[in-house]
Amino acid sequence: METERLYAEDVEVAAEIIRSGGVVGIPTETVYGLGVDAMNEQAVERLYEAKHRPLVKPINVLVTGMGMAETLCAEIPPVAYTLAGQFWPGPLTMIFRDNGRVARMVLAGGETLGVRCPDHPLTLALLEAVGRPLATPSANLSGEPSPKNAGAVLESLNGWIDAVVDGGPCTVGVESTIVDFTKEVPAILREGGLSVRVMRRAMGGMKLDTANMRSVRPIHIFGVTGGTGCGKTTALRVMEELNIRVIDCDEVYHQMLASGGELCEALRVRFGAELFDRDGQLDRKSLGRMVFADSAALEELNGITHRHISLEVNRRIGQAVQDGCAAVAVDAIALLEGGFGRQCDATIGILAPQALRAARIMARENLSEEYALSRVMAQKPDSYYRDNCDFILENNGDLGQFQLAVRRLINGLLEDCRGEIGTN
Repeated sequence: METERLYAEDVEVAAEIIRSGGVVGIPTETVYGLGVDAMNEQAVERLYEAKHRPLVKPINVLVTGMGMAETLCAEIPPVAYTLAGQFWPGPLTMIFRDNGRVARMVLAGGETLGVRCPDHPLTLALLEAVGRPLATPSANLSGEPSPKNAGAVLESLNGWIDAVVDGGPCTVGVESTIVDFTKEVPAILREGGLSVRVMRRAMGGMKLDTANMRSVRPIHIFGVTGGTGCGKTTALRVMEELNIRVIDCDEVYHQMLASGGELCEALRVRFGAELFDRDGQLDRKSLGRMVFADSAALEELNGITHRHISLEVNRRIGQAVQDGCAAVAVDAIALLEGGFGRQCDATIGILAPQALRAARIMARENLSEEYALSRVMAQKPDSYYRDNCDFILENNGDLGQFQLAVRRLINGLLEDCRGEIGTN
């Protein structure tokens, strides 16, 4: 049997293969997986055979959300809904008591079931098309590295599975974080795409058992935010000196618009091809006039841009991992509003007096004092960052003191992250 290579337009073909009991390689934001109907015992048996997977190892299940999870699991605590609200779709697997609906082989003789909602449009579309949960281990022979692209799946499993859906390279490229809610104290079994620090923050300080945790998290993520003119550029230069890879979301956005890729296509579909010139470049002023007169359209624009920028940021984080960086700093004005801050080990708000910010903007952009102050006043107040960031850095104009404060904070965070992993 030759494994068929499918693409985005073939979601219904892949769904029919799965409905018929077949095995399909599918992309997620973490790694590629093998998907079968989790309620079809024969299909799950084929899955174990294709992977050469020991029958004593259970398989996690992909779902469309907590609604589908509720049909499969029992005793779901309120905090699990909190986590799903923050991190689903995303790299979080939660383990609950099974209620008897999935194929018994999925459980490998146990009584618990791991469920996850993946953050990949193709796999979410496939789940909707199949209408059932998918039993989905990583798409590799047991013992081999988890694949990050469709080619690696074919190299490992060609002839063993029916098809693979090519959704491009994975953006996170590391397995999900696993939390077991069947214990008296919730236990993190694996630290992956979401760190222990992130999980503790999201669970409101609830006690967590990390005694038996293993970590596959290769990098630490710090989010940096604050208004224009507050000194983020200075802080980020200090971080670069500490071997931290800086990802500027504003720069990412402009590069994506210039490239004419998937973000531009999504904007073209939603807002009209007339917003693009003959060279394919977006008329940002016309788009701005359109959305600022329509709050619903502005919300849609923000949703589209945040999603595509987040995917590209995750791709660049994956590249930083490959390059051996210990940490990345993601610089984004909308870090908190866009939701990416929830993935960060720590969020850092940088503040400065309004007059100092306005003076910097005037010098940098040759603007009048009145216009520079209006720019400052139109942005989030300091109280917003104090209420929502994990750490605050004050920049009062003393360059040396500010740089020292940045260095101390980042060195302390790196040490905390290393210690947190080392004691588990």
